[in-house]
Amino acid sequence: MSWKGAVALVAILTIGAGLRIHWGPQLHDSGVGGDALQYFKLAVHLEREHSFSFDGKTPTWTRLPGQPLLLGAATRPSPAQTRVGTEEEQRAGVYAFLASCRTLGIAIELTTALLIALLALLLGAGHFALLGALLWAIQPWTSIVALRPLADAPATLLTTLCLILLLRAQSPWGFAIAGATAGLAQLFRPDSILLVPTIALGAFLVRHRWRAMLAGGALWVLVFSPWPIRNLLRFGHPHPFAGGTNIALQGQEFDRSSVMDWMRTWAASEKATVEIAWRIQGRPLPLAELPPEAIDGPAERAELERLLGAYAKAGHRVTDEVAQGFRTLAAERRARHPFTHWVGLPLRRVARVLFPPWDGYGLGTLPTLIAQRTFWCILGAAVVIAGLFGLTLLLWRRATRPMAAVLALALLARCALLAWMPTIEARYGLEILPLLFATAVAGARRIVNGADVVRSQQSACTKSKRLFFAPLEDKQVKFPKATPYSGAHSD
Repeated sequence: MSWKGAVALVAILTIGAGLRIHWGPQLHDSGVGGDALQYFKLAVHLEREHSFSFDGKTPTWTRLPGQPLLLGAATRPSPAQTRVGTEEEQRAGVYAFLASCRTLGIAIELTTALLIALLALLLGAGHFALLGALLWAIQPWTSIVALRPLADAPATLLTTLCLILLLRAQSPWGFAIAGATAGLAQLFRPDSILLVPTIALGAFLVRHRWRAMLAGGALWVLVFSPWPIRNLLRFGHPHPFAGGTNIALQGQEFDRSSVMDWMRTWAASEKATVEIAWRIQGRPLPLAELPPEAIDGPAERAELERLLGAYAKAGHRVTDEVAQGFRTLAAERRARHPFTHWVGLPLRRVARVLFPPWDGYGLGTLPTLIAQRTFWCILGAAVVIAGLFGLTLLLWRRATRPMAAVLALALLARCALLAWMPTIEARYGLEILPLLFATAVAGARRIVNGADVVRSQQSACTKSKRLFFAPLEDKQVKFPKATPYSGAHSD
């Protein structure tokens, strides 16, 4: 990259930093809740008692360690922020913690923008790579997640870095570094396991394929294995993916699989995830608050009323009776609407996460996003469509087909996971958005180059015609006058 490109990139990152500094205080739902609250508690006790627990006494395995360790190391919660005192003191500590998290989130977002430019360069975007970084820097959607203590933003950064390393790798050492990065991402988000088949495909496409696969897999295991080994020694089970969706509000484990099975037959929105799935268990769920699509006829309404009544009587806990009831409802609904269950709803979930509005954590908390919602939705949808089209162009061209195949597998694996998950949130697709931003600008560069080639060919054709016909235009060519045929002939 030339010095002009470097200056432009610095300017883009400066604009992104300024926008996020401006947006941070506008997140008016101050405080920490949900997953962020659990990460906050884990980071606090890591700082105070050096214990991976929610209360400082009882070790836990229900959350992956990457985000709490990052928060503990980067934000350094001080005793003044983490001490147990009055409600005002605790709230002041939370505000100070959130301010540190926003600084960390800005750094992560800007680094991701830089990685998007690098990925686009690898795909042949040229100076268009700066456009990819600019689009990421100015859009506010991801900032709602990145400016909060959630694991999605660091996992997105590490996923993008892993893809870059994978596309650059030509030797087992390159795949070893990519595998180590994937293992680090695995410590933040359980769905980062999807990078493993991507690394395998990338290794298969190089010369020393088996050594490359072995190196990538070995480093992935080496980086990630301390977590399951710790759990195995302490709890008797590795719990490699932590609790996943089977975690209650306070961090306790419970079996949510029956609820997920039931929701998979009708749910395809984040609203259902937040208002239904995450309320079970530990919180009341009246029948009147279920969305219309959750009830399929009078008979199902009566059965749901009975199940939710049993759930309430059990202290808002999913008993074996309630779990079996949800599974029965799911089986009956699958039998009645097989196409909707296996095709319609999965496609809706994928589209809901891939395309805006990306109403993620903290929806409605950023006035900039609310006031300019239509503009950002149109821009976001255009980037995603352009990214999908650009990836298709890269697959079509022989020279870029291997790299594009690796990126396509990463995208398809994520879409398959999203299609099966009934508890979708827009932030679950955050890890593949940089890929689409990079392929969008790479595809745009291919189109512009193709147009330039067509124009140059047309210009060359016009020039050759002029050279050929110029002598005929410069002077008049006279042909001999034909003699009339008389019809006479001699013997």
